[in-house]
Amino acid sequence: MAQIKQAAILEVFREVYSPKQVDSCETLTVGELKQALDKFDDDTPLLVSHDNGYTYGRVRESNLLDWIDTSDWIESSDEQEERFIAQEMPCHED
Repeated sequence: MAQIKQAAILEVFREVYSPKQVDSCETLTVGELKQALDKFDDDTPLLVSHDNGYTYGRVRESNLLDWIDTSDWIESSDEQEERFIAQEMPCHED
């Protein structure tokens, strides 16, 4: 396994249990994320940091979900809550 010497780190936080609880004004858009990543070379590895840097993860194309229709999700549903957590839809903190 090749060791990563430098990487772009995306620090993520688990803040809510449903996408309906995320304020769209408080999360990056895809365009804003692309713009933020422009300062890195194209071959820079992208990692995510969880738990204040205690654990890290790789980002794969298969991790990207096309589009999630959350209009039918019920916040109190345990099944849908587990589905959301499994997808790990992160938010950021300012």
